[in-house]
Amino acid sequence: MVIAGHRYAERGAGKITLAAVVDEEGLSRGMKHLIESLPQPEYAIFGEPGGASSVTIGYKGSVSVRVKLKTRSGHTATSWLYDNAAEKGYELWLLLREELSKYVVQGSYYKSLTWCLTSVKSGVIKCFTIETGAVEAITLVVVDPSTSSEGVVSSISKLTGVRRVYEVTGDFDAVALISTGDVAAMNKCIDQIRSIPGVRSTKTMVVLRSYA
Repeated sequence: MVIAGHRYAERGAGKITLAAVVDEEGLSRGMKHLIESLPQPEYAIFGEPGGASSVTIGYKGSVSVRVKLKTRSGHTATSWLYDNAAEKGYELWLLLREELSKYVVQGSYYKSLTWCLTSVKSGVIKCFTIETGAVEAITLVVVDPSTSSEGVVSSISKLTGVRRVYEVTGDFDAVALISTGDVAAMNKCIDQIRSIPGVRSTKTMVVLRSYA
């Protein structure tokens, strides 16, 4: 970018101001101050991301979505009597991931739609799920017909968080039982399964309760 700017200036076509500002991946304080203090430019190029809620993010544009779920409150000892907003929110996130994965172009992050869960706020998750128990899920896997299911199952079984993998009949080729310490680790494990060569699609269900 600096070299391109220098060559442009050599043509005498205009004036270029190069600024190295602070906090470019935080709150973008430096860039915001620059915008407020300099005369209005014809063009402005920001060379680095500015976080999820600042001047800019990535290089392809972005859409930010905030979802608020509210359910009737209840006691954790009788969780079957009410819907848990935190659990419903996580179920929604998994459904969104499944839909968004349809817009992934294999081998090209640039041409693919990417997504990220940036913030989760819930008293239930903080006090119950994260601190006292593991996050469990069942992931159903469809393997590309040209790929060996045995090889895919073997790769899945080696991932951190995967307790057991079954090769099955029916609409899906494999079932993975996953148990992690928190939501972030669960997301990472599911992403790793999707990235295994030969995995065509997945469907994940979060375990709410288990019975002996």
